[in-house]
Amino acid sequence: MRKTESLLLALLVCFGCNSSNNDHEKDKLDSKMIDSDLVEIGDYQNGKKNGVWKTFENDSLISVNQYHNDTLQFNLDVNDFRWNSVNLVHPLNSIKVPSLWLEEAFKVENGTVLSWRKDCDKSLDYCPNLSLVQFSTDEDIDFSVLVKKELSNLVKRHEEIKFVAEGEIEVNQVQGYQVTYLTKTEGMVLGWVTTWLLQGNDIVVLTGTSLNQGESSFIEYKNLFMEITESVSFR
Repeated sequence: MRKTESLLLALLVCFGCNSSNNDHEKDKLDSKMIDSDLVEIGDYQNGKKNGVWKTFENDSLISVNQYHNDTLQFNLDVNDFRWNSVNLVHPLNSIKVPSLWLEEAFKVENGTVLSWRKDCDKSLDYCPNLSLVQFSTDEDIDFSVLVKKELSNLVKRHEEIKFVAEGEIEVNQVQGYQVTYLTKTEGMVLGWVTTWLLQGNDIVVLTGTSLNQGESSFIEYKNLFMEITESVSFR
Protein backbone atom coordinates (compact mmCIF):
# COMPACT_ATOMS: atom_id res chain seq x y z
CA MET A 1 0.00 0.00 0.00
CA ARG A 2 3.03 2.32 0.24
CA LYS A 3 2.73 3.74 -3.28
CA THR A 4 -0.94 4.51 -2.72
CA GLU A 5 -0.28 6.18 0.62
CA SER A 6 2.67 8.28 -0.55
CA LEU A 7 0.87 9.45 -3.68
CA LEU A 8 -2.18 10.56 -1.74
CA LEU A 9 0.01 12.27 0.84
CA ALA A 10 1.86 14.18 -1.85
CA LEU A 11 -1.23 15.17 -3.82
CA LEU A 12 -3.85 16.01 -1.23
CA VAL A 13 -2.67 19.59 -1.53
CA CYS A 14 -4.89 22.12 -3.28
CA PHE A 15 -3.44 23.36 -6.53
CA GLY A 16 -4.85 26.33 -8.48
CA CYS A 17 -6.53 27.13 -11.85
CA ASN A 18 -9.48 27.37 -15.28
CA SER A 19 -12.68 26.30 -17.20
CA SER A 20 -15.47 27.79 -19.37
CA ASN A 21 -19.10 27.91 -20.63
CA ASN A 22 -22.38 27.62 -18.75
CA ASP A 23 -24.82 24.85 -18.02
CA HIS A 24 -27.71 26.13 -15.88
CA GLU A 25 -29.38 23.08 -14.44
CA LYS A 26 -31.99 23.28 -11.70
CA ASP A 27 -31.36 21.11 -8.68
CA LYS A 28 -33.88 18.43 -7.79
CA LEU A 29 -34.74 20.05 -4.46
CA ASP A 30 -37.72 21.90 -3.02
CA SER A 31 -38.97 24.73 -5.22
CA LYS A 32 -40.97 27.86 -4.54
CA MET A 33 -42.73 29.64 -7.40
CA ILE A 34 -42.46 33.40 -6.87
CA ASP A 35 -44.26 34.35 -10.08
CA SER A 36 -44.63 32.91 -13.58
CA ASP A 37 -41.04 33.77 -14.49
CA LEU A 38 -39.27 33.49 -11.13
CA VAL A 39 -38.52 30.24 -9.29
CA GLU A 40 -36.50 29.57 -6.12
CA ILE A 41 -34.92 26.15 -5.62
CA GLY A 42 -33.33 24.92 -2.41
CA ASP A 43 -33.85 22.75 0.64
CA TYR A 44 -36.38 23.07 3.46
CA GLN A 45 -35.53 21.50 6.81
CA ASN A 46 -38.31 21.50 9.39
CA GLY A 47 -40.20 23.92 7.17
CA LYS A 48 -37.38 26.47 7.05
CA LYS A 49 -34.92 27.43 4.34
CA ASN A 50 -31.48 25.90 4.92
CA GLY A 51 -28.37 25.73 2.80
CA VAL A 52 -28.05 27.08 -0.72
CA TRP A 53 -31.08 28.54 -2.48
CA LYS A 54 -30.94 29.47 -6.17
CA THR A 55 -33.27 31.87 -7.96
CA PHE A 56 -34.02 31.38 -11.66
CA GLU A 57 -35.71 33.86 -13.97
CA ASN A 58 -36.94 32.32 -17.21
CA ASP A 59 -34.61 29.37 -16.53
CA SER A 60 -31.54 31.62 -16.10
CA LEU A 61 -29.77 31.65 -12.74
CA ILE A 62 -29.89 35.19 -11.33
CA SER A 63 -28.99 34.83 -7.63
CA VAL A 64 -27.68 32.35 -5.06
CA ASN A 65 -28.16 32.78 -1.31
CA GLN A 66 -27.30 30.73 1.74
CA TYR A 67 -29.76 30.37 4.63
CA HIS A 68 -29.79 28.92 8.12
CA ASN A 69 -33.24 28.33 9.60
CA ASP A 70 -34.82 30.94 7.30
CA THR A 71 -32.13 33.54 8.13
CA LEU A 72 -30.04 34.81 5.22
CA GLN A 73 -26.35 34.17 5.91
CA PHE A 74 -24.65 35.07 2.64
CA ASN A 75 -25.34 36.41 -0.82
CA LEU A 76 -23.15 34.03 -2.78
CA ASP A 77 -21.32 34.74 -6.02
CA VAL A 78 -23.74 33.62 -8.74
CA ASN A 79 -20.84 32.97 -11.14
CA ASP A 80 -19.58 30.19 -8.84
CA PHE A 81 -22.80 28.30 -9.65
CA ARG A 82 -22.68 28.71 -13.42
CA TRP A 83 -21.24 25.42 -14.53
CA ASN A 84 -18.92 24.03 -17.12
CA SER A 85 -19.00 20.26 -17.56
CA VAL A 86 -15.47 18.86 -17.79
CA ASN A 87 -14.91 15.48 -19.42
CA LEU A 88 -12.56 13.21 -17.49
CA VAL A 89 -10.56 10.07 -18.19
CA HIS A 90 -11.55 6.56 -17.09
CA PRO A 91 -12.98 5.65 -14.60
CA LEU A 92 -14.51 9.12 -14.33
CA ASN A 93 -16.92 10.52 -16.86
CA SER A 94 -17.38 14.18 -15.98
CA ILE A 95 -17.52 16.81 -13.26
CA LYS A 96 -19.19 20.21 -13.20
CA VAL A 97 -17.03 23.16 -12.11
CA PRO A 98 -17.54 26.95 -11.99
CA SER A 99 -17.18 28.12 -15.59
CA LEU A 100 -15.02 31.15 -14.73
CA TRP A 101 -12.55 29.36 -12.48
CA LEU A 102 -9.05 28.88 -13.92
CA GLU A 103 -8.03 25.32 -14.78
CA GLU A 104 -4.74 23.46 -14.79
CA ALA A 105 -4.02 19.82 -15.59
CA PHE A 106 -0.85 17.76 -15.31
CA LYS A 107 0.27 14.16 -15.11
CA VAL A 108 1.78 12.44 -12.09
CA GLU A 109 3.00 8.89 -11.52
CA ASN A 110 0.08 6.50 -12.15
CA GLY A 111 -2.42 9.32 -12.34
CA THR A 112 -3.71 12.77 -13.25
CA VAL A 113 -4.25 16.01 -11.34
CA LEU A 114 -6.80 18.63 -12.33
CA SER A 115 -7.25 21.84 -10.39
CA TRP A 116 -9.46 24.90 -10.55
CA ARG A 117 -8.91 28.25 -8.85
CA LYS A 118 -11.27 31.19 -8.52
CA ASP A 119 -9.87 34.28 -10.21
CA CYS A 120 -10.51 36.47 -7.18
CA ASP A 121 -9.40 39.83 -5.83
CA LYS A 122 -5.61 40.11 -5.95
CA SER A 123 -5.66 41.72 -2.50
CA LEU A 124 -6.77 38.43 -0.92
CA ASP A 125 -4.13 36.18 0.61
CA TYR A 126 -5.76 33.03 -0.72
CA CYS A 127 -8.28 32.23 -3.45
CA PRO A 128 -10.80 29.35 -3.20
CA ASN A 129 -9.66 26.33 -5.17
CA LEU A 130 -10.46 22.72 -5.94
CA SER A 131 -8.19 19.81 -6.86
CA LEU A 132 -9.06 16.43 -8.32
CA VAL A 133 -6.56 13.58 -8.19
CA GLN A 134 -7.30 10.29 -9.91
CA PHE A 135 -5.05 7.28 -10.29
CA SER A 136 -5.07 3.51 -10.48
CA THR A 137 -3.16 0.92 -8.51
CA ASP A 138 -2.55 -2.80 -8.96
CA GLU A 139 -2.75 -3.31 -5.22
CA ASP A 140 -5.81 -4.56 -3.35
CA ILE A 141 -7.35 -1.65 -1.49
CA ASP A 142 -9.07 -1.83 1.88
CA PHE A 143 -10.99 1.44 1.73
CA SER A 144 -11.48 1.78 5.49
CA VAL A 145 -7.75 1.29 6.09
CA LEU A 146 -6.89 3.78 3.36
CA VAL A 147 -9.19 6.44 4.84
CA LYS A 148 -7.89 5.88 8.36
CA LYS A 149 -4.31 6.36 7.18
CA GLU A 150 -5.18 9.44 5.15
CA LEU A 151 -6.90 11.05 8.15
CA SER A 152 -3.73 10.35 10.13
CA ASN A 153 -1.69 11.95 7.34
CA LEU A 154 -3.83 15.09 7.53
CA VAL A 155 -3.05 15.44 11.23
CA LYS A 156 0.69 15.03 10.57
CA ARG A 157 0.66 17.51 7.68
CA HIS A 158 -0.93 20.48 9.47
CA GLU A 159 0.45 22.27 12.51
CA GLU A 160 -3.12 22.86 13.73
CA ILE A 161 -6.20 20.98 12.55
CA LYS A 162 -9.80 20.73 13.73
CA PHE A 163 -12.18 18.16 12.25
CA VAL A 164 -15.69 19.59 11.83
CA ALA A 165 -17.56 16.67 10.25
CA GLU A 166 -16.76 13.34 8.62
CA GLY A 167 -18.51 10.23 7.42
CA GLU A 168 -19.26 7.80 4.61
CA ILE A 169 -21.01 9.11 1.51
CA GLU A 170 -22.10 7.73 -1.84
CA VAL A 171 -21.61 9.64 -5.08
CA ASN A 172 -23.56 8.22 -8.01
CA GLN A 173 -23.44 4.72 -6.48
CA VAL A 174 -19.70 4.92 -5.77
CA GLN A 175 -18.38 4.40 -2.23
CA GLY A 176 -16.81 7.44 -0.62
CA TYR A 177 -15.70 9.15 2.56
CA GLN A 178 -15.87 12.90 3.18
CA VAL A 179 -14.24 15.03 5.86
CA THR A 180 -14.62 18.76 6.59
CA TYR A 181 -11.88 20.41 8.62
CA LEU A 182 -10.11 23.66 9.50
CA THR A 183 -6.36 24.21 9.57
CA LYS A 184 -3.97 26.96 10.55
CA THR A 185 -0.86 27.22 8.39
CA GLU A 186 1.59 30.13 8.20
CA GLY A 187 -0.90 32.33 10.02
CA MET A 188 -3.77 31.53 7.64
CA VAL A 189 -6.93 29.72 8.74
CA LEU A 190 -8.27 27.56 5.92
CA GLY A 191 -11.40 25.46 5.56
CA TRP A 192 -11.28 22.18 3.64
CA VAL A 193 -13.63 19.54 2.23
CA THR A 194 -11.80 16.36 1.17
CA THR A 195 -13.58 13.38 -0.39
CA TRP A 196 -12.10 9.98 -1.26
CA LEU A 197 -13.96 7.85 -3.82
CA LEU A 198 -13.12 4.25 -4.65
CA GLN A 199 -14.26 2.26 -7.67
CA GLY A 200 -12.44 -1.06 -8.04
CA ASN A 201 -8.73 -0.24 -8.12
CA ASP A 202 -9.30 3.39 -9.07
CA ILE A 203 -9.02 6.11 -6.44
CA VAL A 204 -10.35 9.66 -6.81
CA VAL A 205 -9.60 12.42 -4.31
CA LEU A 206 -11.35 15.81 -4.43
CA THR A 207 -10.30 18.64 -2.14
CA GLY A 208 -11.87 22.09 -1.95
CA THR A 209 -10.22 24.84 0.09
CA SER A 210 -10.97 28.44 0.98
CA LEU A 211 -9.90 31.07 3.48
CA ASN A 212 -11.72 31.20 6.83
CA GLN A 213 -10.66 34.45 8.44
CA GLY A 214 -11.37 38.17 8.26
CA GLU A 215 -14.10 38.87 5.71
CA SER A 216 -13.61 35.46 4.07
CA SER A 217 -15.74 32.59 5.35
CA PHE A 218 -15.28 28.94 4.48
CA ILE A 219 -19.03 28.48 5.02
CA GLU A 220 -19.58 30.47 1.81
CA TYR A 221 -17.77 27.78 -0.18
CA LYS A 222 -18.38 24.55 1.76
CA ASN A 223 -21.70 23.79 0.07
CA LEU A 224 -20.25 24.72 -3.32
CA PHE A 225 -17.45 22.18 -2.88
CA MET A 226 -19.95 19.53 -1.80
CA GLU A 227 -22.22 20.23 -4.78
CA ILE A 228 -19.25 19.89 -7.14
CA THR A 229 -18.28 16.59 -5.51
CA GLU A 230 -21.82 15.25 -5.91
CA SER A 231 -21.67 16.08 -9.63
CA VAL A 232 -18.88 13.57 -10.33
CA SER A 233 -20.07 10.83 -12.66
CA PHE A 234 -18.36 7.54 -13.47
CA ARG A 235 -18.26 5.47 -16.65
